[in-house]
Amino acid sequence: MNDYLKHYGILGMKWGVRRYQNKDGTLTPAGKKRYLNKDGTLNEKGKKKDEKEANKEIAKRSTKIWVEGNNYAAKRINGKWLEDFNNKWRKVFEGYDDWRNSPEYSKYEKEYFKNLSKLMNESIKNNPESKFTTKLGSTYIARYIEEYGNVQWATEKEWSEYDKKK
Repeated sequence: MNDYLKHYGILGMKWGVRRYQNKDGTLTPAGKKRYLNKDGTLNEKGKKKDEKEANKEIAKRSTKIWVEGNNYAAKRINGKWLEDFNNKWRKVFEGYDDWRNSPEYSKYEKEYFKNLSKLMNESIKNNPESKFTTKLGSTYIARYIEEYGNVQWATEKEWSEYDKKK
């Protein structure tokens, strides 16, 4: 009877054998051919694979790094520093029952978050999970950015370009 289809795989394919990547994550010669240009830079397929891999890793690390950074900053800020900071601003807010009604409140908040951001960056710099290199060689680094209020990831080159704009 020949009225049905059978499929046994691809001729010559060995199950469980990776064609493009070794177990340690380095590229095989076939992988280099597939994902790299002749000069060793990533081609379009390599960039897409690298970006997908990076996004997966970023998602895995972001929350953990943010929570650890926030806890580190809170431990450093709470206590004497916060007491001194509020005493300094208490004079500015005299006559206001609610400090948020003062026109100076935005400056107070901005100074507080600037210090918080500095401490979170300090924490992130010391966190080994805030930097990772993808299997295709791109290195991603996390930083806490005050404008966004959360952990941002970029390559070293992207951070240097961001810093130049500031």
